[in-house]
Amino acid sequence: MTTPTDLLTVTNMTVRYGPFLAVKEMNLRIRPGQIVGLIGPNGAGKSTVINAVSGAVGVASGKVEYLGAPTKGLRMDQLALRGMVRTFQNLEVFPTMTVLENVLIRVEAATRRTEFSHSERIEKCLDVIDSFGLGRYADTEVGNLAYPERKLLEFARAMVVDAKLLLLDEPTAGLAVDERQCVVRLVVDQMRARNISGIVVEHDMKVVKAMCDEVSVMDAGERIAYGTFDEVVGDTRVKEAYLGRGVE
Repeated sequence: MTTPTDLLTVTNMTVRYGPFLAVKEMNLRIRPGQIVGLIGPNGAGKSTVINAVSGAVGVASGKVEYLGAPTKGLRMDQLALRGMVRTFQNLEVFPTMTVLENVLIRVEAATRRTEFSHSERIEKCLDVIDSFGLGRYADTEVGNLAYPERKLLEFARAMVVDAKLLLLDEPTAGLAVDERQCVVRLVVDQMRARNISGIVVEHDMKVVKAMCDEVSVMDAGERIAYGTFDEVVGDTRVKEAYLGRGVE
């Protein structure tokens, strides 16, 4: 059961695709401001977990509670209005619109027309854009930006709607190795500053270590380890299932 300190609680969650058991009795708790990583080999069920948490796929058994209430029957857009925001491996931005327009359209979709004036929405968008170092690109078409800036724009779009929980599916996908740490540090700093929690699916262990307070390790649809980064990478089961010789 969700306690007053839990933002999200996943209890014995099982997900099936027809006869295929994708996730078996998954348990996970996220506290406000906490960032938890989901790691494991391909096909372990990591993305299925966030698909189920976000309402994109159904849960066969078990339950998901968010903000103290069950999420059963709620769609992704309804959960997004409650502050659960998902990002994807592929960029979800509009290349022929400006940076400001990309962020503004997200705000307009998530707020009532009477809630903020147009000028207040613009101010809110510019504040978030500036916080990601994109202020000078506010009037630039997104298609003219370098890929790292487009990635940062996606995170700005996610956070501008007063997100409480971000579900990040491979947040560094498409970035060069030397670009990842800079982007990750900026994203984590903004999540910490805004007290935003996160579930992060990621294969780059340096990124996981930099982003996550705790890590849940999955293999063949089941959680096999949970703890701090150093604890899980030292776990014999984790080494055998995923990490091989470990992580430097």
